[in-house]
Amino acid sequence: MKQWYEMSPSTSRSAKKLSRAYGFESPGALADSLPQNALVVDVGSGKSKFGRSITQIRPDVHWVNVDLRNGRMRTTRRFQAKAPDNLHYVAGNALNLPI
Repeated sequence: MKQWYEMSPSTSRSAKKLSRAYGFESPGALADSLPQNALVVDVGSGKSKFGRSITQIRPDVHWVNVDLRNGRMRTTRRFQAKAPDNLHYVAGNALNLPI
């Protein structure tokens, strides 16, 4: 039987659509709403580009994309190698994050 996190939906929605889903007009408006030096943990995001959009706008914001599927460690490392310093990719249990 699959674990609940293995059944989580994945999305390829754009940063603009995701921002609107959270009640903001644009990724910039969402980024502007975050406090200085905010830490955002996006559980279940995997390799989502949403965090990349926000961290490019706000270099002081630290964003963690959590992929709940442990088997994706190699993919996670590949994305981390290309990520800005304030964007982190983590694979594994969201209750046991290295942050």
